[in-house]
Amino acid sequence: MRKLIAIFPLLFVLTFVGCNHKKSSDIPSAVTQAFSSKFANAQNVKWKKVNEFEYDVTFSNDNKKMKASFSEDGGLLSTTKQINESKLPKEVMSAVTKNYKKSDIAMAYEITNKKGTQYEVDVRQNGKVSDLTFDDTGDLIQQGS
Repeated sequence: MRKLIAIFPLLFVLTFVGCNHKKSSDIPSAVTQAFSSKFANAQNVKWKKVNEFEYDVTFSNDNKKMKASFSEDGGLLSTTKQINESKLPKEVMSAVTKNYKKSDIAMAYEITNKKGTQYEVDVRQNGKVSDLTFDDTGDLIQQGS
């Protein structure tokens, strides 16, 4: 009986997490059609309904991790794609190396949305990873952990 009681919270969490991911048949056809036309080579596609007006999809494209957000009518709101550190603009790399001297870049992403192009750089310092978001001129927009 104790084992069942201990397992119940785990089952609840797994059920809740599993319910957040949607099959493409649960997503409006305008959204799936827009996705298919923009990312014809997508693999490992996983949908998530953010709210009644927005849908996120994570996938891989050319062996790169990506995420896209669509409005309910199929409009592309944003894309996020993993990039190599060498693809970061020199202004962003300069800001990272200047302000985070003892850090390593763990991951880099290019984000395109209505604000333009931004870059998220995950830096690792002393075993801790921080998320830094820069505009294309190297100005720090947001810092998180």
